[in-house]
Amino acid sequence: MSSLIRVEWTLVSKARLTVARPCGRCGQLRQFASTNKFRLNANGSRLDAWLIYACQSCGHRWNREVMKRKPVSAVPSDLLSALQANDRALAEVLAADPAGRAGSPHEPPEFDLQMRVVQSRAQADGRAAVLCIRNPGRVPVRLDRILSAGLGLPRRDIKCLVKSGDLTVPGGSRNTFRKALPPYLELMINTEDHPLIDALFAGCSKASG
Repeated sequence: MSSLIRVEWTLVSKARLTVARPCGRCGQLRQFASTNKFRLNANGSRLDAWLIYACQSCGHRWNREVMKRKPVSAVPSDLLSALQANDRALAEVLAADPAGRAGSPHEPPEFDLQMRVVQSRAQADGRAAVLCIRNPGRVPVRLDRILSAGLGLPRRDIKCLVKSGDLTVPGGSRNTFRKALPPYLELMINTEDHPLIDALFAGCSKASG
């Protein structure tokens, strides 16, 4: 008998990442999807930037403006680096933002959690649980926000659980909880914290109900 309870969550984005617009090649309204690539043009000390979209029918390209005539000195270095590197997380955030403006305030992307119990309490005999979180679409959401939503706990409680060691990421640090979730991550949960385990299974019950 394995000693570990195992629960799996899968992140599903609720954002609509396509734009309906006339296609110059098809000659009719089509859905354009982000390619997660940027086009940059520096004219002197000013920068223009676009997020490149492609028609889902013919592949015709459309550049969606995300920055216009912005002084290069006013662009944060991390944002400039992300644009130059075709950062996927930034591209997805901008594609999900109706305004589509790089560097402007935006709401975090909305998401759903698909939950399932891989091995229940009745099948386990240990004092640890493994929470596997999958993010196949690379939805750019912080881990602490995901845990808050999935466990039904405020973020301040998540922070306390991390500080107490009841929530840990093997090989990670406390900073991991403040970063965007990678495609796959495993967390260890202390099963002696009964309210925490109850919250973990309560979320799965709601998802299956």
